[in-house]
Order: sequence, then C-alpha cells, then structure tokens
Amino acid sequence: MFAGMIQLAARQGRGKELTTLMTERSLPVLKQQPGFVQAIALTSENEQDQVIGISIWNSKADAD
Repeated sequence: MFAGMIQLAARQGRGKELTTLMTERSLPVLKQQPGFVQAIALTSENEQDQVIGISIWNSKADAD
C-alpha cells in the first residue's frame, strides 16, 4: 500500500467548504483510478481552514 498526502489552506472561514468540494468533486475522479483504495480528509479543531487530504493506493505506481 502507498499513501499520498496534500495539505491545503482555505480562505479564512471556508475550510468546511473546501472539504466538501474535495469530497464532491475530487473523490468521484479518484474512485475511477486503477489502484485507488480510499481517501480521507482531515481538519483541525484549532485551524479549521487547514485541510489535509490522504489518499490510499495499492502501489506507488497507481498513485503516480
């Protein structure tokens, strides 16, 4: 298994909107990719405008 990570900064007060956008637009595209296993979006209670996305793949080659 291989995990990829991205860290995004939303405009102030728009962290939840960014998380929703990632879920609604990016996740369907990822699900169509060979080797995709799962995606997770994380936010902090203290810094809600910071979003971390983690994608899990069968291999690094699949992630690339």
